[in-house]
Amino acid sequence: MQQYSLDNVKQAFQSWRALRSGRCATPDYLKERAVSLLKRHSKQDICEELNINHRALKSWQEALQHESADGFVSLPIEPELTPPLSPAVVLKIRTPRGLECELSGDIEPGFIAQMISSLHNGGIQ
Repeated sequence: MQQYSLDNVKQAFQSWRALRSGRCATPDYLKERAVSLLKRHSKQDICEELNINHRALKSWQEALQHESADGFVSLPIEPELTPPLSPAVVLKIRTPRGLECELSGDIEPGFIAQMISSLHNGGIQ
């Protein structure tokens, strides 16, 4: 499992929350990133920073452990082969309905591609 910084995962959660439409399940790649933080951070710190429920984090951790015990490896949704863009990157998105989202810092190309695909497919209006 790739290691991510707490700030990077927090930014990914904030971006996903800003772009989702209504209540929906947390994407697997965010769950995996949150669980990966347990190697370096306490559950309390992770839950507070990511604004997630302690029980949710525990269930994600158990699910990932169960998957690895089955001998199957889950592949990430987004490409992990390219390095993150430089911290000077600023991404601004404005939808036809006036929703605006601005991200800056350590933004991964795969995440940008996912957002653009979601906009293109009408997922965000």
